[in-house]
Amino acid sequence: MSEFYYPGELSDAEMLQLPTHSEATERKSLLSNQEIKKFIMSQQQANTVKKTTYDMNVFERFPNECGEKRNVVEIPPEELDSLLCNFYITAKKKDNSEYEPDTMSSFSRSIQRFLDDNNAKVNILKDEEFKVSREVLKSKRRELRKRVKETNRTPQ
Repeated sequence: MSEFYYPGELSDAEMLQLPTHSEATERKSLLSNQEIKKFIMSQQQANTVKKTTYDMNVFERFPNECGEKRNVVEIPPEELDSLLCNFYITAKKKDNSEYEPDTMSSFSRSIQRFLDDNNAKVNILKDEEFKVSREVLKSKRRELRKRVKETNRTPQ
């Protein structure tokens, strides 16, 4: 008999054979928060984990260069919003070229994944405190798309 059932599916005799709550809890122990987190992490796509790690390495260099030594999770929302604004406006590749517009958006998603994975109580993609950085990102993406269009124009 499966341990998962709907009460209407069992007869009275079958119901009496089910373990009581105390018997069931004696047989099973709950997973720790660390074990649950490890399970979740093991189910994430490998490329997502790599992308998040890469993007966070890129992003975390920026606050460090600005003298910010706290972990991203410890930075208050108002300060984090300001850091994000500055990052989105000034971020460049190692060769000093611009990132693609979609790459800029992926940075914000990776930062949010990192915040979620570290139990942060903020959401840079939705919270009102991060409205300005979202607008900056939107404007930066628009600027980058415009530059690509101008570069791709052929003289006539």
